[in-house]
Amino acid sequence: MLKQLVIKNIAIIESLRLDFKEGLTVITGESGSGKSILLDSIALAFGARVSPKEILRAGTARGQVELLFELGRLAQHPVLQSFLAEQGVELLPGETELLLSREFTPSSSRSRINGIPVSREVLEQLRPWVIDLHGQHELTSLFHREQQRAYLDAFGGSEASKLKDQVTNAYDRWLHAKRQLEEAQERQSQFEQQRDFMAFQLEELQQAQLNAPDEDTRIREELEILSHADKLGQIACQGAALLHEEDGPMPSLLGQLARLEKKLAEGAQLDKAMEAILTRLQGASLELRELASDLTRYADRIEQDPERMATLTDRLDLLEKLKRKYGPTLAAVLEKQAELQAALDALEAGEAGLEALQAQVREQEAELARASQQLSQLRAQLACRLRERLTEQLQILALPSASFDIHIEPIPYSRDGAESVEFLFSANPGESMRPLAKVASGGELSRFLLALKALTAENDGLLTLVFDEIDTGISGPTAKAVAEKLGELSRHLQVLAITHQPMIAAMGQQHWHVEKRLFTAPTGQESVQVCVQALEGNENERLSVLSRLVSGIESSDEAVEQFVRRLREQASRFFNEEKPASTVTSVPV
Repeated sequence: MLKQLVIKNIAIIESLRLDFKEGLTVITGESGSGKSILLDSIALAFGARVSPKEILRAGTARGQVELLFELGRLAQHPVLQSFLAEQGVELLPGETELLLSREFTPSSSRSRINGIPVSREVLEQLRPWVIDLHGQHELTSLFHREQQRAYLDAFGGSEASKLKDQVTNAYDRWLHAKRQLEEAQERQSQFEQQRDFMAFQLEELQQAQLNAPDEDTRIREELEILSHADKLGQIACQGAALLHEEDGPMPSLLGQLARLEKKLAEGAQLDKAMEAILTRLQGASLELRELASDLTRYADRIEQDPERMATLTDRLDLLEKLKRKYGPTLAAVLEKQAELQAALDALEAGEAGLEALQAQVREQEAELARASQQLSQLRAQLACRLRERLTEQLQILALPSASFDIHIEPIPYSRDGAESVEFLFSANPGESMRPLAKVASGGELSRFLLALKALTAENDGLLTLVFDEIDTGISGPTAKAVAEKLGELSRHLQVLAITHQPMIAAMGQQHWHVEKRLFTAPTGQESVQVCVQALEGNENERLSVLSRLVSGIESSDEAVEQFVRRLREQASRFFNEEKPASTVTSVPV
């Protein structure tokens, strides 16, 4: 339940704290007195969108709204606990209070739950767990088929909620599988369109028999050698001659080393130390003889080969062509070849993959069909029961000739089931039932909503139910019936009602009266502020307020006084009598 509302510097409220009680709380006041600010402040605490500078009290730079809730057993609900934990809000064992606060400056707002900063959207998501606000906007939401379907599900309690969750989960799985299949089919279609071209490219690369990323570099090196074969042969021959030949003007290098070796051998006979030098010389001579042999063999091998040059040139031209088409380097060309091969392999594998995805879609669709059918069957049964029960409630609420039915129409699969729901209504005998939006007046719509809430509120699991001027367009016996229905609801959950009807106001177990008052500051400046007076415990003042609701003015008319006293006595008897069986228990199906 809502325990406390604190408002600071919002609209024309400077500072206000209201402590609420269980049961039925009524809020009265003249039109424009500021009653709506109280409900607007509750909505603000739950993240309602607003321009901060437009709601701040004139001349102030900071405003605040706080709501304190007693969760009771709801604090142990695992889904709520998980939701709060995701926001960093941990309820300790035995902790059942939840404090929501929202601070405003001219340019921004900050939101908290139990002191933990949260986003505005988190507050919006929390609202359905603890409170249901019903103003004129909520009345018009009754015209929407989606909202009507939600009320039908709420009437079904936990069984409908469980089946609805199963349908939602099945639909999400089916949609995910369907999207995977569509994406795979799109890729497959793109591949199919490119299959022939990719196969042509792959064949071209495979025929080239690429074997190394540096093949073009090695070909260029070999062509360079072949193009200078004559010169390279001459150099090799000249080198070998310098090492071997003795017929030229200069003695050969090996001949001179042989003579030097002979001299060193003579010296080694005289000094053992020269043997090491001789050994090194002999090694050098051996290396030079091998070098001369290598040069001779190189000169014999190297020769021009026009056929080989032509082959290499053609090969290099092919490699350059492939590089221009598939990549700046042979490494890139080889990578492209691997990609083409992988793509074609994937195309073949994709056909088998598509079959698996198609089977998965069929399986998920069958599961969705089973869950949707179960929910559809339950909704059909609920519609029959809700038609009967709601018609009874409408008769209690002074609509004795009201007729009500529910039209269920199949629709494609959705997260909410496979049918749309439309409420059909007629308030008068002899009139055919038509969609609710086309036939219900404001007063009839208010009672219709109240009757729905009487049947579904407990199943909603709500803590607090708020009605803003539920008495629109009603009076007399109808107002009495609405007052008693609000009283019945308040036996099972906290109900807050803003009202202008004395019969409803008299029914309240707690009564707040709202007034605007003119204050004059010490500086002489005048300002308007909202004042809220608690009337329970002050019966004379409460009777005075009720009298003004009856007559519209301050009155000492004895008939008016007797009338409001009877209203209070009737309210006292209503709440003191033995409580009837609940009208909002779950409905067996």
